[in-house]
Amino acid sequence: MVRNRNTNREGNQWTKEELKAVWEKATIVAGNDPNVFRKDRCSAWIAHADYGNKNSVYGWEIDHNIPV
Repeated sequence: MVRNRNTNREGNQWTKEELKAVWEKATIVAGNDPNVFRKDRCSAWIAHADYGNKNSVYGWEIDHNIPV
């Protein structure tokens, strides 16, 4: 099965709850609004509003620990 970007194992869009849970795992950086900017597990800056935006320097996506 070919899966579209930003979808879960079943090919569905991530729920708001799942997106929030992943955002909460990102690192809060002192001096920055944690509702706007954080750092991912690779220390890359991400912006909450830029989820799925491939054209943003702060864009981010959910990846799988085990590839689908």
